[in-house]
Amino acid sequence: MATKQQSGFRYYYHILGWILYFGLNYMLFNTYFIRFNLPLQLVMWVAVFIIFYVNYLVLIPFFLFKKRYVLYLAFLVIITGIILTLTYTIKMDMMPPPNFGDRLHQMPFHSPDITFGEHREPPGGPRMRGIYLDLYNMLMFIMAAIGIRFFEFWSTEEKHKAEQERAQAKTELSLLKQQVNPHFLFNSLNSIYSLAYRKSDLTAESILKLSDTLRYMLYDAEKHQISLKNELEHIRNYIELQKLRLTDLTDVQMNIQGIVNNKQIEPLLFIPFVENAFKFGADGIHESFIHIFFDIHNDSIEFRIINKVVNEHPNERYKGTSGIGLNNTRRRLEILYPEAHMLKTEKKDGLFEVQLILDLNKS
Repeated sequence: MATKQQSGFRYYYHILGWILYFGLNYMLFNTYFIRFNLPLQLVMWVAVFIIFYVNYLVLIPFFLFKKRYVLYLAFLVIITGIILTLTYTIKMDMMPPPNFGDRLHQMPFHSPDITFGEHREPPGGPRMRGIYLDLYNMLMFIMAAIGIRFFEFWSTEEKHKAEQERAQAKTELSLLKQQVNPHFLFNSLNSIYSLAYRKSDLTAESILKLSDTLRYMLYDAEKHQISLKNELEHIRNYIELQKLRLTDLTDVQMNIQGIVNNKQIEPLLFIPFVENAFKFGADGIHESFIHIFFDIHNDSIEFRIINKVVNEHPNERYKGTSGIGLNNTRRRLEILYPEAHMLKTEKKDGLFEVQLILDLNKS
């Protein structure tokens, strides 16, 4: 079903089309030798107007679109025959048949290739030629109605398809974001568990920091876009939460270059990579490092994180969860930044590196 805006646009281009047709018709008749006869032209215009909209509004949607081809052709032939007969009858009552044969010699031809003496009156007589001309005009508008109707149908279908794809993508994004939250919570609770298991005095502080990060995820991260400044602060809080369970054996650094203010970004795009780095790159037993870099430009963000892999097989609490966050983020990037991002991961010589470049202008 067409919206009010689409219907209004349709009315406008119908009106414009008829104005162009009537105007060109008038200009063409006045260009040549035949004197423009307004009453006769009005009859023809009304005829093509009727055949166009009977076909456009009734026959095509109720028969052609529903693949009732035989009924469509039958009704089209009947209606065209009726209108053609009425048009011919009315025109014959209004004016006697014109003598086209005499007027052929009045044609303003200027081509040296044309010899006026060679012209002969076409077969069938002027009345039959008038019928042929009327039938030609009607057939032209029948084809125009079919073409316009099918174009509108195709355009509507494409818009409907695009709306369905947007709705599907929105639903998928919502589900993907919902998966990020429990995945984050799962990893954070494991960090707190390790503190509680050791009866660390930092357990209470870690729970407080977790509550801050959860508040961000429940409220700020539900928005379509958030400030880059808040997203980076969320990453810092997560890093501080993880540091509570680590020792000095893990070197964690976060470096930011560029202007952060006034930048907007989709939420929770970087945190899964940070989570992954802590999962596989920090166990508090082996020497390791996690280095995070943000290089912020006017219209793009380059994110890079590199960590030493010291924990190839996380304990049983992580079983079945490995890779969920990264795969989730890859899919979100495909939806949110199509052809506007570059994601590269590489594992080599005991190191794991992620590089992500976002084009902020195309988000």
